[in-house]
Amino acid sequence: MIRLISIVLVVSLLLVCGPTCDPSIPFPMGFSAFPDPIEFLLPGESIFLTIEANDGTLASWSVSTSANWILMDPTSGTGNGRVEVQIDRDSLAPGEHSGTIQVITSLGTTTVTVTTTIPQGTGLTGEIAFASNRDGNWNIHAMNVNDKSVRQLTSSSGDDIAPSYTPDGSQVFFSTNRGGNYDIYKMSADTGGGTPVIADAADDYYPSVSPDGTKIAFLRHEAETDELILYTAAINGGLVTRMKNNQGLRYTYSDSVWEMDEVHLGDCRPAWSPDGSKIYVAYWVTPGPTPTQRAPGLAVFSAADPNADLWAKRLNQGTGYSHDSWWDVSPDGTMLAGAANPRITVYDIADGNLEGGLVDPILHTDSNEDSAPTWSADGRRIAYSCRPTTANGSVRDIWVVDTFRTRGQYLRVQLTDDPAEDRTPVWRPQ
Repeated sequence: MIRLISIVLVVSLLLVCGPTCDPSIPFPMGFSAFPDPIEFLLPGESIFLTIEANDGTLASWSVSTSANWILMDPTSGTGNGRVEVQIDRDSLAPGEHSGTIQVITSLGTTTVTVTTTIPQGTGLTGEIAFASNRDGNWNIHAMNVNDKSVRQLTSSSGDDIAPSYTPDGSQVFFSTNRGGNYDIYKMSADTGGGTPVIADAADDYYPSVSPDGTKIAFLRHEAETDELILYTAAINGGLVTRMKNNQGLRYTYSDSVWEMDEVHLGDCRPAWSPDGSKIYVAYWVTPGPTPTQRAPGLAVFSAADPNADLWAKRLNQGTGYSHDSWWDVSPDGTMLAGAANPRITVYDIADGNLEGGLVDPILHTDSNEDSAPTWSADGRRIAYSCRPTTANGSVRDIWVVDTFRTRGQYLRVQLTDDPAEDRTPVWRPQ
């Protein structure tokens, strides 16, 4: 009888597995443990390991590991189980790590693989310039975004603000009042310093270098009207052109036209389109009889024609936009990132105008007064400044947020965390 049963088992095994099947391999287990492998991608992430019978429930189960960086709770139980698995990232050196969890049940045993990769530093690459008052007055600093090391580029008796790199990353343009009023200066991106480019009686703010490196756009405060006016100039400061003249402002969705004396530009850095044909600037108008009522929007100037009508998009003030919101165009020209307290938002402009909607979803940042977004050269990340809602929330710090999701989340990295104000970051071209 025993020999007959053995023959039947061998025949059955051959029928299931075929002639190449190894009889030493056991039959499929009567339980499952999943997911396998468990891959940790996010800081602070918890992943639940499910242990269950394929039919019915388990009498008992337990889990163990020889990797002390793998944390589990609970480690045993009756019936089908669910184990919260975490990892101790702080105990791991940079690099790839792999460990196993041994699962023992009343129906058999198995192992589950656990993997993670710890980046070197922040995991980011490149350099960001920003303005900070950590030395008392405002100066320009540059940070290695991987190890967070900071170089001070300017050290003047005045305030140096709003840096902007040239396309080749060799120079930084900025605004400074070291000579009395605010002028446009430039300096080496490596050694710092500063020499005047545009120095006159007017206050000139927020230089923005064109993609081809031949021009700068900036805002000039004209004292006679107390208005900020968009100007462009040759990269060496010559051929200064006033861009806000007698043209009209038209909305993308209607035939209404605003005269230029009714359009007021915001306190923000102009943003060039990648092809250099457009300049984006925030603005406001007074839509009703109340002078204090301001309707914010985003205007598009023609970089080639200072008298061409402006195209504009009204923005919903209830979502946090203001007439001082800073904007930046993605490297491929298809998206606009803008500051909308308390978050950074992205608009689709792939059709070439402003009629696209918000990219889904909005890049929430759980903070206050998010401002000055700037795209990385590969378009995968946005740097910005904000006031965190947690500790040190009274001053702005520099953060970076991914523009893509990892397990449904936009990952963020805080780059600065000090008692000073850190503002207006900009990526150095690579």
